Amino acid sequence: MDMKPLLLVLHHGLQSIGKAIGLVVRIALVAFLFVGVLGVLPVSLIAAAEIAGLVGGGVVAFGLLFFGFIGLVGVYVVPHVQPQVIKAVVALLQEAPSP
Repeated sequence: MDMKPLLLVLHHGLQSIGKAIGLVVRIALVAFLFVGVLGVLPVSLIAAAEIAGLVGGGVVAFGLLFFGFIGLVGVYVVPHVQPQVIKAVVALLQEAPSP
């Protein structure tokens, strides 16, 4: 009894499963990168509301603080995060099966 064809089919099947799992992991990593960046918005919103409430500045202070926090994120965080997001998207697109 020749087991070679069966082992060959099993080998190719496991390779296909591995490629599919790798693609799903890359998609998940890209999604988590975007969730982390978008998670800054509600945190900035809550922080601005709390600080505006503490200082009694009202809506104007809230707006200035909120956009100030978003500006700080844009200046200090995005330059460090954007290259990783671009690399992850490029890797995802390179491995994506063409239709």
